[in-house]
Amino acid sequence: MKKQVFTPEELEIDTEASPFVFVDYLSWTIPYSSLRHAHKSDLSSAIWAPIPKPNYRMAKTPEQKEKLIERYKQQWNVAMMERLEVFCLHVLGLRMSPWRGKGLYGYEDSCHLMTKHSNKHVGFVALGGNRGTCYFQIEGLGCKHVFEHTSAFRLHWWLDLLDCNRLSRIDLAVDDF
Repeated sequence: MKKQVFTPEELEIDTEASPFVFVDYLSWTIPYSSLRHAHKSDLSSAIWAPIPKPNYRMAKTPEQKEKLIERYKQQWNVAMMERLEVFCLHVLGLRMSPWRGKGLYGYEDSCHLMTKHSNKHVGFVALGGNRGTCYFQIEGLGCKHVFEHTSAFRLHWWLDLLDCNRLSRIDLAVDDF
């Protein structure tokens, strides 16, 4: 039996009306520290939290140095968290909920991703993975919202900037209704 191949015209599918194939699920991992490169983006650098400068080299005693290192780490974490929120809001077009205090897939903590104007859950962000990674998981409605907010090309550019060299999962769907 010969395999039959049909064109969209033969199936009477209007590929111009809406995307024929669309992303229905997307997940990836980035090194959390790669958010330090976000200011190199096409967005205004004024919205990115400044990276703190280490000042513990001027300490005179080991105790003083230890306190300054701890303070620097706290400032670094605050800046990275602010950059993560800006990335989600301005690049993905999604808001982050407060942190849940619960892990996800082996990560230490996670939060919900929601659309800008509602509290509808559309995915997760998780922190504290192996080697300091950050995990993003965006489900069907979230993918639709992301690709209405940005293009696939721009998202790829951002993921490349943030050292994401592969997608953990991508589901494609066909709307043939």
